[in-house]
Amino acid sequence: MKLSVVMAVYNGERYVEEAIGSILAQTYTDFELIVIDDGSVDRTRDILRSISDPRLRRVLLPYNCGAAMSLNIGVWQSTGDWIAIHDADDRSMPDRFQVQAEYVRARPELIVAGAQISCFGDADVSPALLREREQALNQGESALRRDRYSVCPFCHGTAWISRAKFIQAGGYDPGYKIVYDYDLWLKLFRLGPIGKVDRVLYEYRIHASSLSNHNKRNAFTERLRCCVRRMCESDLVRGSGMPRVLVIGGEYQCRIMKTEVAPYCRIHVQAYHDSGLAGKVQSFVHAVKSGEVDAILQMNHPSRTMMTAYFQFQGLVQNKHFFNL
Repeated sequence: MKLSVVMAVYNGERYVEEAIGSILAQTYTDFELIVIDDGSVDRTRDILRSISDPRLRRVLLPYNCGAAMSLNIGVWQSTGDWIAIHDADDRSMPDRFQVQAEYVRARPELIVAGAQISCFGDADVSPALLREREQALNQGESALRRDRYSVCPFCHGTAWISRAKFIQAGGYDPGYKIVYDYDLWLKLFRLGPIGKVDRVLYEYRIHASSLSNHNKRNAFTERLRCCVRRMCESDLVRGSGMPRVLVIGGEYQCRIMKTEVAPYCRIHVQAYHDSGLAGKVQSFVHAVKSGEVDAILQMNHPSRTMMTAYFQFQGLVQNKHFFNL
Protein backbone atom coordinates (compact mmCIF):
# COMPACT_ATOMS: atom_id res chain seq x y z
CA MET A 1 0.00 0.00 0.00
CA LYS A 2 1.77 3.13 -1.24
CA LEU A 3 1.25 6.18 0.95
CA SER A 4 1.86 9.82 0.10
CA VAL A 5 2.30 12.13 3.08
CA VAL A 6 1.43 15.73 2.24
CA MET A 7 2.48 18.71 4.34
CA ALA A 8 2.03 22.41 3.58
CA VAL A 9 4.19 24.91 5.44
CA TYR A 10 4.43 28.70 5.54
CA ASN A 11 7.08 30.37 7.69
CA GLY A 12 7.36 27.24 9.77
CA GLU A 13 11.00 27.44 10.80
CA ARG A 14 10.21 26.91 14.46
CA TYR A 15 8.54 23.51 14.22
CA VAL A 16 8.79 22.04 10.70
CA GLU A 17 11.97 20.02 11.31
CA GLU A 18 10.41 18.39 14.35
CA ALA A 19 7.23 17.59 12.41
CA ILE A 20 9.18 16.07 9.51
CA GLY A 21 11.34 14.11 11.94
CA SER A 22 8.26 12.44 13.40
CA ILE A 23 7.27 11.34 9.88
CA LEU A 24 10.66 10.03 8.81
CA ALA A 25 10.88 8.03 12.06
CA GLN A 26 7.72 6.04 11.29
CA THR A 27 7.85 2.26 11.63
CA TYR A 28 5.86 2.06 8.38
CA THR A 29 8.31 2.93 5.61
CA ASP A 30 6.47 2.60 2.27
CA PHE A 31 5.71 6.28 1.78
CA GLU A 32 6.81 9.46 0.06
CA LEU A 33 6.76 12.79 1.87
CA ILE A 34 5.77 15.82 -0.18
CA VAL A 35 6.38 19.14 1.58
CA ILE A 36 4.99 22.23 -0.11
CA ASP A 37 6.65 25.44 0.98
CA ASP A 38 4.00 28.08 0.46
CA GLY A 39 6.27 31.04 -0.26
CA SER A 40 8.00 31.17 3.13
CA VAL A 41 10.26 34.15 3.84
CA ASP A 42 11.95 32.77 6.96
CA ARG A 43 14.43 29.85 7.22
CA THR A 44 11.92 27.16 6.27
CA ARG A 45 13.43 26.48 2.84
CA ASP A 46 16.94 26.20 4.26
CA ILE A 47 15.67 23.65 6.76
CA LEU A 48 13.95 21.65 4.03
CA ARG A 49 17.11 21.64 1.90
CA SER A 50 19.14 20.39 4.87
CA ILE A 51 17.09 17.18 5.15
CA SER A 52 18.63 14.52 2.91
CA ASP A 53 16.16 11.63 3.25
CA PRO A 54 15.32 10.29 -0.25
CA ARG A 55 11.63 9.94 0.66
CA LEU A 56 11.33 13.74 0.93
CA ARG A 57 10.15 15.73 -2.10
CA ARG A 58 10.19 19.50 -1.85
CA VAL A 59 7.79 21.73 -3.76
CA LEU A 60 8.83 25.39 -3.46
CA LEU A 61 6.07 27.78 -4.48
CA PRO A 62 7.17 31.23 -5.70
CA TYR A 63 4.54 33.06 -3.65
CA ASN A 64 1.99 32.37 -0.94
CA CYS A 65 -1.04 30.52 -2.31
CA GLY A 66 -2.75 29.60 0.97
CA ALA A 67 -2.92 26.27 2.76
CA ALA A 68 -5.81 24.80 0.78
CA MET A 69 -4.20 25.38 -2.62
CA SER A 70 -0.79 24.24 -1.37
CA LEU A 71 -2.24 20.96 -0.13
CA ASN A 72 -4.06 20.46 -3.43
CA ILE A 73 -0.76 20.92 -5.28
CA GLY A 74 0.85 18.32 -3.05
CA VAL A 75 -1.90 15.78 -3.66
CA TRP A 76 -1.82 16.41 -7.42
CA GLN A 77 1.90 15.56 -7.41
CA SER A 78 1.50 12.48 -5.23
CA THR A 79 1.75 8.88 -6.43
CA GLY A 80 0.25 6.95 -3.51
CA ASP A 81 -3.10 5.20 -3.24
CA TRP A 82 -3.66 6.94 0.09
CA ILE A 83 -2.91 10.47 1.23
CA ALA A 84 -1.81 11.12 4.81
CA ILE A 85 -2.12 14.73 5.88
CA HIS A 86 0.35 16.17 8.38
CA ASP A 87 0.44 19.71 9.72
CA ALA A 88 3.83 21.43 9.85
CA ASP A 89 3.84 22.07 13.59
CA ASP A 90 2.47 18.77 14.91
CA ARG A 91 3.96 15.35 15.64
CA SER A 92 2.92 11.81 14.74
CA MET A 93 3.43 8.86 17.05
CA PRO A 94 6.12 6.47 15.66
CA ASP A 95 3.61 3.76 14.73
CA ARG A 96 0.86 6.04 13.42
CA PHE A 97 1.16 5.02 9.76
CA GLN A 98 1.49 1.33 10.61
CA VAL A 99 -1.67 1.39 12.74
CA GLN A 100 -3.67 3.31 10.13
CA ALA A 101 -2.43 1.06 7.32
CA GLU A 102 -3.65 -2.00 9.21
CA TYR A 103 -6.92 -0.23 9.98
CA VAL A 104 -7.79 0.57 6.35
CA ARG A 105 -6.69 -2.90 5.20
CA ALA A 106 -9.09 -4.44 7.71
CA ARG A 107 -11.90 -2.12 6.60
CA PRO A 108 -11.64 -1.81 2.81
CA GLU A 109 -14.95 0.05 2.59
CA LEU A 110 -13.45 3.16 4.22
CA ILE A 111 -12.44 6.19 2.16
CA VAL A 112 -11.08 8.23 5.10
CA ALA A 113 -9.54 7.20 8.41
CA GLY A 114 -8.74 9.59 11.22
CA ALA A 115 -7.39 8.99 14.72
CA GLN A 116 -7.52 10.30 18.26
CA ILE A 117 -5.17 13.08 19.36
CA SER A 118 -3.43 14.51 22.36
CA CYS A 119 -3.00 18.29 22.55
CA PHE A 120 0.01 20.25 23.66
CA GLY A 121 0.97 23.91 23.46
CA ASP A 122 3.11 26.76 24.67
CA ALA A 123 3.15 27.86 28.30
CA ASP A 124 0.45 30.48 27.67
CA VAL A 125 -2.08 27.83 26.62
CA SER A 126 -3.86 26.50 29.69
CA PRO A 127 -4.30 22.76 30.37
CA ALA A 128 -8.06 23.33 30.48
CA LEU A 129 -8.04 24.63 26.90
CA LEU A 130 -5.94 21.68 25.76
CA ARG A 131 -8.42 19.24 27.32
CA GLU A 132 -11.33 21.14 25.77
CA ARG A 133 -9.83 20.87 22.28
CA GLU A 134 -9.02 17.19 22.77
CA GLN A 135 -12.58 16.47 23.82
CA ALA A 136 -13.99 18.31 20.80
CA LEU A 137 -11.83 16.37 18.33
CA ASN A 138 -11.86 12.95 20.01
CA GLN A 139 -15.49 11.95 19.63
CA GLY A 140 -16.03 8.30 18.75
CA GLU A 141 -16.60 6.90 15.29
CA SER A 142 -20.30 6.20 15.90
CA ALA A 143 -21.01 9.94 16.17
CA LEU A 144 -19.04 11.10 13.13
CA ARG A 145 -21.83 11.06 10.56
CA ARG A 146 -24.63 12.07 12.93
CA ASP A 147 -22.79 15.12 14.27
CA ARG A 148 -20.98 16.11 11.09
CA TYR A 149 -22.58 19.57 10.90
CA SER A 150 -21.88 20.50 14.51
CA VAL A 151 -18.48 18.95 15.26
CA CYS A 152 -15.41 18.52 13.07
CA PRO A 153 -15.06 14.73 12.82
CA PHE A 154 -11.34 14.61 13.56
CA CYS A 155 -8.14 16.60 13.61
CA HIS A 156 -6.98 17.46 10.09
CA GLY A 157 -3.47 16.12 10.56
CA THR A 158 -4.67 12.63 11.52
CA ALA A 159 -6.39 11.93 8.21
CA TRP A 160 -5.69 9.14 5.76
CA ILE A 161 -7.70 9.83 2.59
CA SER A 162 -8.26 7.70 -0.50
CA ARG A 163 -6.52 9.65 -3.24
CA ALA A 164 -9.20 8.67 -5.77
CA LYS A 165 -11.97 9.95 -3.49
CA PHE A 166 -10.04 13.14 -2.73
CA ILE A 167 -9.91 13.87 -6.47
CA GLN A 168 -13.58 12.92 -6.90
CA ALA A 169 -14.57 15.31 -4.10
CA GLY A 170 -12.70 18.15 -5.77
CA GLY A 171 -10.01 18.49 -3.12
CA TYR A 172 -9.76 21.44 -0.77
CA ASP A 173 -11.74 24.58 -1.58
CA PRO A 174 -9.26 27.52 -1.63
CA GLY A 175 -12.17 29.84 -0.92
CA TYR A 176 -11.91 28.83 2.73
CA LYS A 177 -8.99 30.16 4.77
CA ILE A 178 -9.75 28.27 7.99
CA VAL A 179 -12.26 25.43 7.53
CA TYR A 180 -10.99 24.00 4.23
CA ASP A 181 -10.44 20.66 5.99
CA TYR A 182 -13.95 20.57 7.49
CA ASP A 183 -15.42 21.37 4.08
CA LEU A 184 -13.50 18.45 2.59
CA TRP A 185 -14.84 16.06 5.24
CA LEU A 186 -18.42 17.12 4.48
CA LYS A 187 -17.87 16.45 0.78
CA LEU A 188 -16.28 13.08 1.49
CA PHE A 189 -19.13 11.98 3.77
CA ARG A 190 -21.26 11.91 0.60
CA LEU A 191 -18.85 9.55 -1.16
CA GLY A 192 -18.34 6.73 1.34
CA PRO A 193 -17.77 5.59 4.93
CA ILE A 194 -15.39 7.47 7.20
CA GLY A 195 -13.72 5.76 10.15
CA LYS A 196 -11.55 6.66 13.09
CA VAL A 197 -8.88 4.71 14.95
CA ASP A 198 -9.79 4.68 18.63
CA ARG A 199 -6.26 5.41 19.76
CA VAL A 200 -4.06 8.49 20.12
CA LEU A 201 -1.71 8.58 17.12
CA TYR A 202 -1.08 12.30 16.73
CA GLU A 203 0.08 15.20 18.87
CA TYR A 204 -1.72 18.42 17.97
CA ARG A 205 -0.09 21.73 18.85
CA ILE A 206 -2.35 24.54 20.07
CA HIS A 207 -1.16 28.12 19.60
CA ALA A 208 -2.40 30.96 21.78
CA SER A 209 -2.92 33.10 18.66
CA SER A 210 -5.47 30.63 17.30
CA LEU A 211 -7.61 31.15 20.40
CA SER A 212 -8.11 34.90 19.89
CA ASN A 213 -11.65 36.25 19.69
CA HIS A 214 -10.98 37.53 16.16
CA ASN A 215 -9.94 34.09 14.93
CA LYS A 216 -12.82 32.41 16.75
CA ARG A 217 -15.35 34.70 15.05
CA ASN A 218 -13.84 34.14 11.61
CA ALA A 219 -13.74 30.38 12.14
CA PHE A 220 -17.34 30.32 13.39
CA THR A 221 -18.56 32.32 10.39
CA GLU A 222 -16.65 30.19 7.88
CA ARG A 223 -17.86 26.98 9.50
CA LEU A 224 -21.51 28.05 9.34
CA ARG A 225 -21.17 29.07 5.68
CA CYS A 226 -19.50 25.77 4.88
CA CYS A 227 -22.12 23.67 6.69
CA VAL A 228 -25.12 25.47 5.20
CA ARG A 229 -23.65 25.27 1.72
CA ARG A 230 -22.96 21.55 1.92
CA MET A 231 -26.26 20.60 3.56
CA CYS A 232 -28.12 22.47 0.81
CA GLU A 233 -26.24 20.38 -1.76
CA SER A 234 -27.09 17.03 -0.20
CA ASP A 235 -29.15 16.50 2.95
CA LEU A 236 -31.63 19.35 3.09
CA VAL A 237 -34.96 18.18 1.66
CA ARG A 238 -36.85 20.97 -0.06
CA GLY A 239 -39.57 21.82 -2.50
CA SER A 240 -38.92 24.07 -5.45
CA GLY A 241 -36.72 27.11 -5.03
CA MET A 242 -34.44 27.92 -2.12
CA PRO A 243 -34.73 25.91 1.11
CA ARG A 244 -36.93 27.61 3.71
CA VAL A 245 -35.60 27.32 7.25
CA LEU A 246 -36.07 28.43 10.82
CA VAL A 247 -32.90 29.47 12.64
CA ILE A 248 -32.77 29.03 16.41
CA GLY A 249 -29.93 29.81 18.78
CA GLY A 250 -28.41 32.55 20.89
CA GLU A 251 -28.61 36.23 19.97
CA TYR A 252 -24.98 36.39 18.80
CA GLN A 253 -25.29 33.21 16.73
CA CYS A 254 -28.47 34.37 15.04
CA ARG A 255 -26.86 37.72 14.25
CA ILE A 256 -23.90 36.02 12.57
CA MET A 257 -26.24 33.74 10.63
CA LYS A 258 -28.35 36.71 9.51
CA THR A 259 -25.54 39.08 8.54
CA GLU A 260 -22.63 36.81 7.59
CA VAL A 261 -24.09 33.49 6.43
CA ALA A 262 -27.60 33.65 4.98
CA PRO A 263 -26.75 36.38 2.43
CA TYR A 264 -23.95 34.17 1.06
CA CYS A 265 -25.88 30.89 0.96
CA ARG A 266 -28.93 29.89 -1.01
CA ILE A 267 -31.42 29.68 1.87
CA HIS A 268 -34.54 31.63 2.77
CA VAL A 269 -34.78 32.18 6.53
CA GLN A 270 -38.44 32.41 7.54
CA ALA A 271 -37.60 33.55 11.07
CA TYR A 272 -34.83 33.83 13.65
CA HIS A 273 -35.54 32.77 17.24
CA ASP A 274 -33.03 33.70 19.94
CA SER A 275 -35.10 33.67 23.15
CA GLY A 276 -37.75 31.58 24.88
CA LEU A 277 -36.79 28.61 22.72
CA ALA A 278 -38.05 25.81 24.97
CA GLY A 279 -41.52 27.35 25.01
CA LYS A 280 -41.64 27.46 21.20
CA VAL A 281 -40.52 23.90 20.51
CA GLN A 282 -43.96 22.61 19.48
CA SER A 283 -44.39 25.46 17.02
CA PHE A 284 -41.03 24.58 15.47
CA VAL A 285 -42.16 20.97 14.97
CA HIS A 286 -45.45 22.13 13.47
CA ALA A 287 -43.65 24.42 11.02
CA VAL A 288 -41.73 21.44 9.61
CA LYS A 289 -44.61 18.96 9.59
CA SER A 290 -46.99 21.44 7.96
CA GLY A 291 -44.50 22.23 5.21
CA GLU A 292 -44.17 25.86 6.27
CA VAL A 293 -40.41 25.33 6.35
CA ASP A 294 -38.12 22.64 5.00
CA ALA A 295 -35.90 22.38 8.06
CA ILE A 296 -34.75 23.82 11.37
CA LEU A 297 -31.17 25.03 11.74
CA GLN A 298 -30.37 24.73 15.43
CA MET A 299 -27.21 26.31 16.74
CA ASN A 300 -25.73 25.69 20.16
CA HIS A 301 -27.91 26.95 23.02
CA PRO A 302 -28.72 25.74 26.56
CA SER A 303 -31.86 23.85 25.52
CA ARG A 304 -30.44 22.13 22.44
CA THR A 305 -30.07 18.65 23.93
CA MET A 306 -33.64 18.71 25.21
CA MET A 307 -35.00 20.11 21.95
CA THR A 308 -33.08 17.58 19.88
CA ALA A 309 -34.65 14.76 21.90
CA TYR A 310 -38.11 16.31 21.50
CA PHE A 311 -37.70 16.77 17.76
CA GLN A 312 -36.78 13.10 17.43
CA PHE A 313 -39.67 12.03 19.69
CA GLN A 314 -41.99 13.92 17.35
CA GLY A 315 -40.62 12.03 14.35
CA LEU A 316 -38.24 14.63 12.96
CA VAL A 317 -35.01 13.20 11.57
CA GLN A 318 -31.65 14.78 12.31
CA ASN A 319 -29.80 15.91 9.18
CA LYS A 320 -33.06 15.89 7.24
CA HIS A 321 -35.72 17.86 9.14
CA PHE A 322 -33.39 19.56 11.61
CA PHE A 323 -29.67 20.24 11.64
CA ASN A 324 -27.52 20.88 14.68
CA LEU A 325 -24.84 23.41 13.76
